[in-house]
Amino acid sequence: MLDYLHAENNYGKQIMTTQQPLQNRILKEIVDRLPLQDHSVIYVHNGYR
Repeated sequence: MLDYLHAENNYGKQIMTTQQPLQNRILKEIVDRLPLQDHSVIYVHNGYR
């Protein structure tokens, strides 16, 4: 079973190789839109933090 899953993963990686630049661009766009530090203020509601 593991050999089959490894073969499927390798096939998927091989097929998606041509899309790698697009994947990298989309990932960069997502990361660039996130704030550098996203902190929320801790508050208590019904005894829960």
